[in-house]
Amino acid sequence: MLMKVFENIAEYQVFRRKYEMMEQLEEAEGRLDESGEEHLRAMLDFCEFVAKVQKNTREDEDLAREKLQARVALQGIFSKVPLRHG
Repeated sequence: MLMKVFENIAEYQVFRRKYEMMEQLEEAEGRLDESGEEHLRAMLDFCEFVAKVQKNTREDEDLAREKLQARVALQGIFSKVPLRHG
């Protein structure tokens, strides 16, 4: 029945996804009202965890970049040192 309102299947699917997302948001709001502080605390803990992971990832990237720069510098130094054979 709703398909008649839309011109094609893709348009209908976009509408359907938006409708389902709105329904999920309403359900989440209902759960928040029901569980109150406990749910909010769990959500904040999760947000802190995500922030910590992102921070650690940035620190790891910075460390990897510094190690690479050090390797490049060492290769430059070693390329200037003559090798002795025998």
